[in-house]
Amino acid sequence: RELAELILSQIEADKIRFTTCGTLATMYAIMLAKAFTKRDLVIKVGGGWHGAHPYALKGITVYDQGLHHLESAGLSSDADSMIVMTRFNDMEDLEEKFREHGERIACFVLEPFIGAGGFIFSRKDYLQKARELTRQYNSLLIFDEVVSAFRFHAGGLQSLYAIKPDLTVLGKAIGGGMPVSAVAGRDDVMVLCSPEAKPDQKVKFEGGTFSAHPASMLAGLTYIKYLMENESEIYPRIGQLGAKIRNGIEEIFTAHGFNVKCTGYGVKNLK
Repeated sequence: RELAELILSQIEADKIRFTTCGTLATMYAIMLAKAFTKRDLVIKVGGGWHGAHPYALKGITVYDQGLHHLESAGLSSDADSMIVMTRFNDMEDLEEKFREHGERIACFVLEPFIGAGGFIFSRKDYLQKARELTRQYNSLLIFDEVVSAFRFHAGGLQSLYAIKPDLTVLGKAIGGGMPVSAVAGRDDVMVLCSPEAKPDQKVKFEGGTFSAHPASMLAGLTYIKYLMENESEIYPRIGQLGAKIRNGIEEIFTAHGFNVKCTGYGVKNLK
């Protein structure tokens, strides 16, 4: 309970549920969106990685056929048609996809930056457009902050962009090195994975031997408290060290005749 309350003080959401890894958390978030909207399509961006589950194994590879086809064997034949791809930071393409599929779209899931796709940050106007379109078409906006939350400040990137999603997926940093992930979001959506949900609407966000394990909860609580108490010291130093490493890598490549750009940002670049 303490860890849940602490995270909810930093992430704008009503309720939170814990599990063990980003794959499960993003899968549960999408299941909640599908159950809430009673729709079947998921939109994701090319280059986005949201774990190894049937709602996400498409469009991981940006620059080849991966943008258009499933990238794993062993999936059901209809999995491909359930995922609609869109180009990252391309508002016109996103609008086109919603015009074409809007009445069937359960959710748009994306990271505030695409980590696996080159560590490229979203433009603020793109995220604003995503928020606008999901509201217009009564779909849910899911921010996958498994990688980004508590990495740039003691909270999510969503607060730096000043955009509130319907559901947020968390992981990695919230566990302090232990296997912890979570889904946080609107009360009217999160209720679908609670005991109060009607049997025919309930999302089976249950089980898991190590879900909300006491050792993981204690590690996460200790770590998040430390980040919050030392935020003004920790994050500027991380930003400085990151810039130093990026610049050093670029200098090494330049010295050998290669034009290389290392991507990455400090907190000040996002405000």
